[in-house]
Amino acid sequence: METYQRRPERRMARFPSDLDGNLDDTVPSANRQPDAPQQPTNPEGHVARQLQAALDDPRWDFRTIDGLAAELGVQPDLIVELLARHGNIARKSILRSSDGRELYAGRTRRPTVREKLERIRSLLAQEAALQ
Repeated sequence: METYQRRPERRMARFPSDLDGNLDDTVPSANRQPDAPQQPTNPEGHVARQLQAALDDPRWDFRTIDGLAAELGVQPDLIVELLARHGNIARKSILRSSDGRELYAGRTRRPTVREKLERIRSLLAQEAALQ
């Protein structure tokens, strides 16, 4: 069996303000890239990133529109608009909350066993209705 040697980690160059006393890690000023100009902030993009993080929060399997809006401090209408505009952020669950509200989960989250069972039940009910 072959063994692979781990490559030595490459150290990132740091600027003098980041030094911890080791001058060998500095980038010569002639090679330093100028700081990139500040781009204007996109409030919708910021809220969309917060929405993605809230949906991926491991404390919750599903989230409601009202719960997301309360956590992010925005109006529920904005959450609905963001979910419609950015379809890659969330998936709508087949399940509903105990009071009938729609539930959402992060797009990368796999369907739960409960969701799979509900989908099977729904398909069986549809087939029975067709006969």
